[in-house]
Amino acid sequence: LVVDFQNLPLTIIVFLPFTFLPIEYAEALWRTVNILCLIVGGILLTLLLSHQKVSFSIMSATAGFCSLNYYSVLCLLTNNVIPILFLLMSISLYLIIQNKDSLAGFLSSLIWVNLQLGSFFILFLIIWAKQHQKIKYIRSLLAATLFEMVIVFIIFPGWIAGYLKNLLNVVSTNGRFASVISQSINCQFTQEKVFLLIIHLALILLLVIVWFNYRYRDEKFLLWLSAITILITSLITFPVKEGHQVFCIPAIIITLYTWLYRWKEYGSRFFWFVSVILFAFPWILAMVN
Repeated sequence: LVVDFQNLPLTIIVFLPFTFLPIEYAEALWRTVNILCLIVGGILLTLLLSHQKVSFSIMSATAGFCSLNYYSVLCLLTNNVIPILFLLMSISLYLIIQNKDSLAGFLSSLIWVNLQLGSFFILFLIIWAKQHQKIKYIRSLLAATLFEMVIVFIIFPGWIAGYLKNLLNVVSTNGRFASVISQSINCQFTQEKVFLLIIHLALILLLVIVWFNYRYRDEKFLLWLSAITILITSLITFPVKEGHQVFCIPAIIITLYTWLYRWKEYGSRFFWFVSVILFAFPWILAMVN
């Protein structure tokens, strides 16, 4: 197991069961598990967002979008934990809304397998849980995290030094913060770098303001705030190879279903139109290039 800033030692919990199998069986099983994670994660979010019985066509479209879009297929061809992260986030939200706080806290602790993408999401859930008196969730999350970190220290006693060293090597790319936003903007001058820093701070501030303004709202806002958290996190963190776009799928699903159920007839048309565009455009772009 390679210990770096995107692949914390905690991922050994995810990869360990596959190490007992021959490599060809392990790879096949790993990809099968990842496909199921994407499908089940999408269906769970669909059930949470639906205010009525979900049609078979909608459910099938969600499963197909999650598992067969270009970025998911690309992610499945690598040893990427993002599909599992996607499922853990979906299950955590589902269990929190179903008031299964202890189990939700335990599963949420596994989101730390990717520290940079999972940190803001877990922090948001802690804030929301505290305001809704879900103390069992917080206790379970902290206890499970502590237990998992003890295991990590036993197996990799010097992982912190290596983690920080690799993190510092990635924090700066050509003298700038290597987030998704910074890689989309060519910053060559000091003024541009300052502007880029302001953008990152503004997005973080926006996220905190949204959290605290809506932290007392019900479960519907929990899902909507989760989508906002995921989208902003994807912009201000380091891009994950073949996986960053997949991390945004929960936010896309939440947004599409919000349109679908709020705007009724027009929402249905818009749902299908945007879904087809988001699914087809990356495939077309990949074939053209």
